[in-house]
Amino acid sequence: MSHSTVVATRYGKVEGMKVGNVYCWKGVPYARPPLGRLRFRPPEPPEPWSGVRDATKFGPAAPQTMDTPGVPRNEDCLYLNIWSPGADNRRRPVMVWFHGGGFMAGSGSDPRTDGASFAEQGDLVLVTVNYRLAALGFLYLGHLDEDYAASGNSGFLDQIAALKWVRDNIEAFGGDPERVTIFGQSAGARSIGLHLAAPGSRGLFRQAIIQSGMLGSCRTVEQAVEITDQVLHRLQIPPKELHRLQEISVEQLIAASPPVRPEVGLEATVDGLVVPRPPMEALASGASRDIPVMMGTTLHEITPTFDPIWKDMSNEQLLDLFSRKFASDWPKVSGYYLNRNPEEPLIHCLTRMATFQQYHLAAIRLAEIRERQGHPIWIYRFDRTSQALGGYAPHGLDVPFVFNNIHVPMVRHIIEDTPETRTLAMRMQRAWTAFAHKGNPNANGLPEWPAYRPEARAVMLWNAECRVAPDPDSEERRLWTE
Repeated sequence: MSHSTVVATRYGKVEGMKVGNVYCWKGVPYARPPLGRLRFRPPEPPEPWSGVRDATKFGPAAPQTMDTPGVPRNEDCLYLNIWSPGADNRRRPVMVWFHGGGFMAGSGSDPRTDGASFAEQGDLVLVTVNYRLAALGFLYLGHLDEDYAASGNSGFLDQIAALKWVRDNIEAFGGDPERVTIFGQSAGARSIGLHLAAPGSRGLFRQAIIQSGMLGSCRTVEQAVEITDQVLHRLQIPPKELHRLQEISVEQLIAASPPVRPEVGLEATVDGLVVPRPPMEALASGASRDIPVMMGTTLHEITPTFDPIWKDMSNEQLLDLFSRKFASDWPKVSGYYLNRNPEEPLIHCLTRMATFQQYHLAAIRLAEIRERQGHPIWIYRFDRTSQALGGYAPHGLDVPFVFNNIHVPMVRHIIEDTPETRTLAMRMQRAWTAFAHKGNPNANGLPEWPAYRPEARAVMLWNAECRVAPDPDSEERRLWTE
């Protein structure tokens, strides 16, 4: 079969480029621009075009609360990017990546998630996706106007539209629409949990990888309404004048969005429509029980610098904040963490507690659900620390390793490019690739990685030495689960 940079989609032809051994198409529209009447509404299919569309430049990122120099942003943001060994009808496995950023920031054009290495080394097709963020993606208006019933999940509906586009078009780019693995980190990982739970995502993917996902956290309608009230108040728009939301500038909307924060913000909503039930509840009831899953965390998801406000708080204020945050769990677990090491600063004790409760525990609970249902899940923990980041393995440090992109300029200052880090990146990408090919992460050059089962609780630990450990956090696990 001949390879070409010009590919015909259902909507028109796109011309990408070849870099080395990999073909790439950037800024391919998967939905109509969500402008005008489509603001806060579900995405619609792209309008067909004539001629050949240039697909050599990334589309704009979604308007967002965090500034990324050099990355253009526009409300017209529903684009995806494709890397492939060739548009040759080979029907390779497909991996679709949903970026993190708290549903408030990020894009599919992040250099850390460039898909060239996955395509070349893994013989697969890699897709990254932009989706609406902040108020444009997750401002809930259903209580004010039934025409906006799904508005609290517009950004998640964008992701579903992207998966439908992949189903309908990816074969022309050398991919197999029946072998799609979805994966994401942080908000992207929470999105994977939503896809596993949401009826609208059913049949659009075969496997799922959850990297640092707080699956136990999902916004209720009541919480969504409270945030909407705050946003409308900042914009000085009375509920009866909702039409003004269509008229104000996107800059005003983003400025009125609450900041990225660990507590509830602008994020997906259990609205009874798009997301009928919280993900963990739906999964426990058997949703997506036939989908192979891989899930993991970093060793120190939440570090003392995770929330900038912590540094200005006294110990008394920190204790008050975290005791309210953990509510009914606090009396049962606080003594363990606060007394483990009297020499340890309080914020270190508290962030260790938060890391386990919000991230590690979610992986263990989902693993136990899957085991009861008789379906496999593979659990990992990323232990490779960064001296530049205080000797931690924090939230997000695993991403450039998974994509084998530790050489890109934006990560050089936190990850040393050495034979050891290059080997770790290669091994991790090999496991993710194996999972995409066969629904099982076991790969050459790695120790045997069994599925997680309660009698052994095998966890792959990614570090200079990759090894499988039985129940590595046994003491904390028992504390939280018993």
